[in-house]
Amino acid sequence: MLYEFKEEPVEIKEFDMTQESMKLGIFGKEDLPSLIAQFHFDPVTMEEYNQMNRKPNHKMDSYYGYDFGILHAVHKQESFISIKLGVYITKHMLLIICDNAAMKSEILSDMWHINAHTVSLEHMIATLLHTIVKHHTQMLEDMENDLSTIEEAIMENHMSDFNQKTRPLRSNILYLTHYYEQLLDVCEELLQDENDFFQEEHLHHLRIISDRINRFNGNIHILKDYMVQIQDAYSTQVDMNLNHIMYFFTVITTIFMPLTLIVGWYGMNFHNMPELEWKYGYPFVIVLSIAIVVICFWFFKRKKLLK
Repeated sequence: MLYEFKEEPVEIKEFDMTQESMKLGIFGKEDLPSLIAQFHFDPVTMEEYNQMNRKPNHKMDSYYGYDFGILHAVHKQESFISIKLGVYITKHMLLIICDNAAMKSEILSDMWHINAHTVSLEHMIATLLHTIVKHHTQMLEDMENDLSTIEEAIMENHMSDFNQKTRPLRSNILYLTHYYEQLLDVCEELLQDENDFFQEEHLHHLRIISDRINRFNGNIHILKDYMVQIQDAYSTQVDMNLNHIMYFFTVITTIFMPLTLIVGWYGMNFHNMPELEWKYGYPFVIVLSIAIVVICFWFFKRKKLLK
């Protein structure tokens, strides 16, 4: 699909490169060979687009007469879903390669909000970047809420499946850390403007979206630190639970230790032990053992050592 910004965005059949009005194209991967032939793009860019499936991996390079980059839009469902975009930039044209119909529709919807009378190449690129990251505010808030829920469960000692719940969050945080850093590199490459495509009066569009991505990058590092704090809190809680168990067994051992002494004492079976021949020797040992246990329980209870 080809569009030209005049009085308003209109669909056209082919680009008239002699006109300096801003032009937008959104195509599928199958259109790449014809675009490369028409605009004399380096065929290496098509190979890069076809081969670069590792995510996240943003890039933007300057070629003679145009810039070429690859971006990834992510949407969070059960896990991150990455949508690859190829981007060609010339003096008056922005070409986007995308095979996802919903993403194409979203890009066009955002582009149509640009005033056709004041449209600029910088504004279109900034709008594309905005479309890629516009859902990230809610996405980061959802991740923060998930972490808060996990932290509350830890504090209430109700967390039994910590690793299962935090593993996807750790993976997503690591993913977004690389994602934003690489996207910031793309913004820096654009602002360097090696092909001299941009005008200073319009560069504020790129700076605004760059600052926004930088804030996302700061937020994800905050979440990364938050995750570390939660892991420390969980480790502390596990240690406290273990200490409580060890404390319980220590108290029980202390209570029954005198009984062990009695068993060892009367187990010596010396001939001169009158209790062995005493008629009430066995009942005496039973009563003595019960009394010792009761006294120990009373003592620990009074000292508030039983929890």
